[in-house]
Amino acid sequence: MHIPPRFACVVAILLNAAPASGQTYDLVFNNPVQQLNATHSQLGDYYTGTSFSFLNVAPGSGQQVDMRLTVTDITSPRYGYNGAVPDYSGTPGVPGGDIGLLYAYQGGVGPTGNYGAGSVTYNLEFFQGGSNFTDPFTIPDFRIMIYEVDGEPTQDEAVVVFADDGLVSYQLPTSSQVSVTDQGDGYFLFNAPGTDYPFTDPRASFLLRYQNTNSISFQVVANTHNTTQPNNGIFIALDGDLSTINPGTLNPAVYVVPEPSSAGLAMLAAAGALFRRRRS
Repeated sequence: MHIPPRFACVVAILLNAAPASGQTYDLVFNNPVQQLNATHSQLGDYYTGTSFSFLNVAPGSGQQVDMRLTVTDITSPRYGYNGAVPDYSGTPGVPGGDIGLLYAYQGGVGPTGNYGAGSVTYNLEFFQGGSNFTDPFTIPDFRIMIYEVDGEPTQDEAVVVFADDGLVSYQLPTSSQVSVTDQGDGYFLFNAPGTDYPFTDPRASFLLRYQNTNSISFQVVANTHNTTQPNNGIFIALDGDLSTINPGTLNPAVYVVPEPSSAGLAMLAAAGALFRRRRS
């Protein structure tokens, strides 16, 4: 079949705008720069600062990549940030290469509790190794399994992710009890099932895939209705090399299609007009 040159040019431009995968980087978070300064009975040793740096987070890629976690937009005083657990595995003292992230409802208990919604934003930035966290590094392709997104009957939990960060697709394990809603404007809301599952249970997990980005962010949301715990935690963990969570069978990937630009829409219209003229 012969394709007219101008039509072929438009098609090529549009195809180049589609997601294209390069080398997939496996990420591990087991080489922190800052010294750990606290211990949790269930999670192990962790760091309480809101800026946490890691060296060589993609050791199998052939590239030196460092990462910095920053924690922002905490709804205080109702909620407070506790810290990050490096080299997390779900079992204290057993290295796993993941990172656990913990904040908590701190608004009091009983009838006088300051119950309600709150959130925290976790930002991951990638840098060229050895640049002292100054030169951004764009990773062509990587995946993050977010797990322990479960909630409980008295505390709703959810995670919001953003298409503008280079999000290409998401997948849910067939056993997952997490539900996802497209909120519009590139926001995707992953709602926890409201049941307390074991730390590494795939029913409380979902998989994200990113391409061609040097930073991602996600917001962890909670809504506490009632509690007897003065420091009721909201904990999630990130598995960047898919070594901790065995998701079993995954549902087909749902691809996140960026909203086309006006230029892209014009090219589509031009392509359609060209095609109609050729057929008439």
